[in-house]
Amino acid sequence: MKVLITGVAGFIGFSVAQRILRMGFSVLGIDNLDPYYSTSTKQSRIQSLFKFKSFQFLPISIFDISNSIPSHFRPDLIIHLAALPGIAHSLAHPGSCLQTNTVGTVSVLEFARVRKVSKILFSSSSSVYGNSNLPFSESDSTIIPLSPYAVSKKSAEMLMSNYHHLYGINILIFRLFSVYGPESRPDLVIQKFFNQIHTGKPCLIYGDGNLERDFTFIDDVIDGLMKGIHYLESNSSQRILEIFNIGSGKSVPINKILEILKSGLKRNFEVRYLEKREEDARITLADISKAYKFLEYSPKVEIEEGISRLIDYHKYIEL
Repeated sequence: MKVLITGVAGFIGFSVAQRILRMGFSVLGIDNLDPYYSTSTKQSRIQSLFKFKSFQFLPISIFDISNSIPSHFRPDLIIHLAALPGIAHSLAHPGSCLQTNTVGTVSVLEFARVRKVSKILFSSSSSVYGNSNLPFSESDSTIIPLSPYAVSKKSAEMLMSNYHHLYGINILIFRLFSVYGPESRPDLVIQKFFNQIHTGKPCLIYGDGNLERDFTFIDDVIDGLMKGIHYLESNSSQRILEIFNIGSGKSVPINKILEILKSGLKRNFEVRYLEKREEDARITLADISKAYKFLEYSPKVEIEEGISRLIDYHKYIEL
């Protein structure tokens, strides 16, 4: 199988690429190595993927996808992960967020239409739910997003739906819930706290620390995506447009995360509570029953184990 992965140098893109390359798939990865965070980290990930002979890489933007990818290349599957992430970042840069995440998705969909790609996996976000009823179900209304980032992801979902109905592309949309793990983005809350503790800086919390998040370990997310690929392959004769929550199915208070980190790192640290941000949902909690029913998705890594793995990873790379 030939797979095109957008955002291949990102946290999730790199992990997906590793998994499917080990399965013997052929991968063309693209990434513009945006300096949203360390480009050296992204470059290091790409270099490690070159150990697989079936991996190719183009340092391009999703806006250049049709012009820069050779005309003879027609993937069997697109995994569209490229995005300008971050809820807080989107408040400061709403235009660039919408341009990349929404208009950029049109570019990917047009590539799929012209090259006659029949299958797409798209990574959306739990942020589209806003403050919906709990737990968040795929059938819930998502018309009141709380940030430009959430708007951009909801708009991209609608574009995916439109291209499915107009052009028959089979599409799975995965709403990912607070993904964490070794090598995660530095702005993601668990990694951010770890970095602040490690460098002796205070942990900054917006609100009273009682906001709750459904944290999902990266291995469980990748397992979900792999099951999505199998689902598309097994049902290729059908028209498919489905949305799945990929979470842990459990919510954890932010203060609890600090307790787990304190126990795992065995050190004290300062915590500063700041004014709550209006763009932050009170709680995120995934109803994962649909993903279990159709994909047999069943997350296995509890939050204590996941944070322990993150801590052990950083101990290893510092040796």
